[in-house]
Amino acid sequence: MDRGWSTDFRYVLRVLRRSPGFVSVAVLSLAVGIGANASMFGTVRTLLLAPMAVGEPEELHIVAWRREGPLGISQISSTNYPDPRGGPDYRSNFSHPMYVGMREVAPTGVRLFGFHFLRGVSVALDDRPAALAGGLLADGDYFSAVGVGMHVGRPIGAADDLPDAPLVSVLSHSFWTRAFGGDPDIVGRTIRVNGLSTEVVGVTAEGFVGLSRGGFFPQTDITLPSQSGEPLTSAPDTYWVRLMARVAPGLSQESLAQVLTSAFRGQSTSANEGDDPPAEIAVLSGARGAQPVQAERARMLYILLGVSGIVLVIACVNLAGLLLARGIVRQREMAVRRALGGGRARLVRQTLMESLLLATAGTAAGVALAFLTRGFLSRMVATSAGSAAFGRLAFENALDPRVLGFATALGFAATLLCGVLPAVRLSDVDPMAWLKQRASGGAPRLKLSRALLVLQIGVSVPLLVGAALFLRTMANLGSLDLG
Repeated sequence: MDRGWSTDFRYVLRVLRRSPGFVSVAVLSLAVGIGANASMFGTVRTLLLAPMAVGEPEELHIVAWRREGPLGISQISSTNYPDPRGGPDYRSNFSHPMYVGMREVAPTGVRLFGFHFLRGVSVALDDRPAALAGGLLADGDYFSAVGVGMHVGRPIGAADDLPDAPLVSVLSHSFWTRAFGGDPDIVGRTIRVNGLSTEVVGVTAEGFVGLSRGGFFPQTDITLPSQSGEPLTSAPDTYWVRLMARVAPGLSQESLAQVLTSAFRGQSTSANEGDDPPAEIAVLSGARGAQPVQAERARMLYILLGVSGIVLVIACVNLAGLLLARGIVRQREMAVRRALGGGRARLVRQTLMESLLLATAGTAAGVALAFLTRGFLSRMVATSAGSAAFGRLAFENALDPRVLGFATALGFAATLLCGVLPAVRLSDVDPMAWLKQRASGGAPRLKLSRALLVLQIGVSVPLLVGAALFLRTMANLGSLDLG
C-alpha cells in the first residue's frame, strides 16, 4: 500500500546515505554545470540585457547625429551607434556650443544633459597610494536627470557646474568601498584627482556603475563637474560632449529628433555647413546606458554562455549514465519489490525523487560556486576588455532573484534530463525474466548506457578542443605587442 510522499522521501534519503561516493560525484557534476550557467547568465544579463539601476530607465535616450562626407572636426573619444533601420552609424559627440543650443530649444518634458567619459584617472587621499579609476565629467543636471540616488552626501548640482565654483566630486559606491574601505567620513574630505584637489560631496547608491556597460570605457568611479573640462568647451569644432535626455512619457522620439536636428543644423560649424544630404539627429534608447558592450565582446559572452550550457548537458548525461549503472546494481532490489506487489508508478516516483534531491543539492552547490567565482569572472572579462589597468569593467555580477530563478529552472531541467530515462528503465523490471537471466548467468543489456557514453564522448571532445583553442586565443591576445 502506498504510504505517501513522506515515506518515499525518507526511503530515498536512506538510499542516498548508503552511497556517499555516488552522491558526491553527482552533486559535484551538477554544481559545476549549474554554477557555470548561473554565473554566465548573470554576466550576460547584467552587461547585455538588463537596464541601468536608475529610476525609470526606459525614459532615458541617447542623442546622436550623422552625416555623410568629410567632417572637418575633431572628435574626442567618440562612439558609433548602429542605425536600427540599417543605415550609416550615428556619432555620439557634440561641441559644447551645440549642446547649449539644443538644450535651449528642448521641449517641455525633456531634460537634456551632457557628460564626457575619462580613462585612467588618478585618485589619491592623504598619503595613500593613488588609485587608477574611470572618471566622468558631468553637467549640473546629470544626477537628477539620470535618476541616481545617493548613499551618503549629495550629488553634483547646477551651482557646482560653474567655472568659478570650487571643484567637487562624487564617488561611486563600489569605488568608495574598494579604494577607501567604505570610510563613513569620506564626505567633506579632500582628495587629489590627477593632482587637483577636490572635495568629496557624495557617494552614489549601491548598484549604479555609470553609463558605460563595458565598452572602451570602464565603469564611472568618480564624477566631476563638466567645468573641469573648461579648456575644451570654447572650441566649436571640437566634439567631446555626449548627450542624453530623459523624455517624459507621451513625447515621441521622432518629434524630439526633429526639434534637435533643426538646432543642430543651425550651428555655424564646419560639421554641417553645406551638408548634402544634411546632418540629422537620432534619439535612441538609452535604458542600458550610453556606452554599449562592444560587439566582439558581446559575441564572446554569448559563446561562453553556450559553452557553459554544453557543460551542463555533459554533466546531465554523465549523471544519467551513473544512475543507469547504479540501476543495474539495484535490479535485484527492484525485482523483489515488483514481485512483492510494488507498483511501477511508485518505483518511477521514488527514482525521480532521488534525481530531484540530487539536482536540488547540485543547484544549491552550483549557486554557491557561482557566488564564489563572481570576482574571478569579473577580473577575466575586465582583463579581456583591456581595462584592468585603470578600473573594473562596468558590471556587478550579482546573483539577483532572476539569476537564482534561472539556476532553479536549470536544476529542474537537470532532473528531467538525468532522471526520466533511468527511472523508466529501472522500474521496468520483470521479476520472472530477471530470475531466469540470473539463473542462466546472463549479463544485463547495456545498450542505453553505451549510447549515453557515445553521446558524452561525442559532445565532450569537440568542447575540449574548442576550449583549448579559446584559451590559446586568449593567451595570444594577452601577449600581443601593442607598441
